[in-house]
Amino acid sequence: GEWKGDDMWQGRTSSVKTPLVLCWTVDDPQQMMQLLKWGADGVFSNHSSRLIKHLKEVSNPATK
Repeated sequence: GEWKGDDMWQGRTSSVKTPLVLCWTVDDPQQMMQLLKWGADGVFSNHSSRLIKHLKEVSNPATK
C-alpha cells in the first residue's frame, strides 16, 4: 500500500520516547553545530550549504 504522512509520523513516534527537536532558521554555523551536539534532530537554515560544509570539515579534519 501507499504510505501517508500520518502513517510515517506514527511509525516514527511509536519507536521514539521523546518528540523530535527541530530548530528553525539557524544561519550561524557555530549555532548549528551546537544544536546538533545537544541532540537536535534537525536544523533548518537559509544557508544549508554552510552546515553541509561544516559537517564535512568536522567529519574529515584533513580537508581543513
